[in-house]
Amino acid sequence: DAPGRRREGEAMARELGEDGRAAAPAGADDGNGRVKKGKTGDGAGLQAKKRSRFEDRELDTSSTEMYFHYYSLLQQQQNMLADYVRTGSYHAAIMENSHIFKGKIVVDVGAGTGVLSLFAAMAGAKKVYAIEAS
Repeated sequence: DAPGRRREGEAMARELGEDGRAAAPAGADDGNGRVKKGKTGDGAGLQAKKRSRFEDRELDTSSTEMYFHYYSLLQQQQNMLADYVRTGSYHAAIMENSHIFKGKIVVDVGAGTGVLSLFAAMAGAKKVYAIEAS
């Protein structure tokens, strides 16, 4: 209904700043590592951004080493390649959507054997970068 749309438009206008762009909500990063204090649009200053829990965590190197060791084993790569449903599904998905890959640059991070990189190239990717840690 028209009155409902008008109320939605008025609410949207209140949320926009003077320049017509959406005002950053409180707690939003301003893009320079600072966080807006206070409520949206209240003109409050900026404060230093707090570190996230992710940044403060301790890395369990043994777990990371086990992960990369597991996937570096040839037997694990053979098992994944021999899984017809898995590999065939990836192949079908990429080939059926080759218009997305055609002429694009593709980066395959964690490429393993490179089979998905190969499929991307077969689908018409201009260039494929296969990156593997092991």
